[in-house]
Amino acid sequence: MESFYFSLLASSVGMLLAFSSLMHMRRRIAFLYSMTTRVLTTVVCEKCNFKLLRPFSSGDYVHKEAGKCQQCDGETVITSIYAEETKKKLI
Repeated sequence: MESFYFSLLASSVGMLLAFSSLMHMRRRIAFLYSMTTRVLTTVVCEKCNFKLLRPFSSGDYVHKEAGKCQQCDGETVITSIYAEETKKKLI
């Protein structure tokens, strides 16, 4: 009877470790997939049409005033937000 309980305990621990490993692997794959895309924001000056691409930041939305232009001190507006896939391979 003791060997039955020991076998039951050992198999339970083995199943938990296998489940934990699968969950870790799934989380890592999702993280690596999220790193393959980057979100960019396009900012355009209304006065001189100077175009700037920058990484997306929280609070960005289309038609939002983004501050002063680097070239002419005119007002800049966010014109588009899009995701760009990188050419890196998943390991």
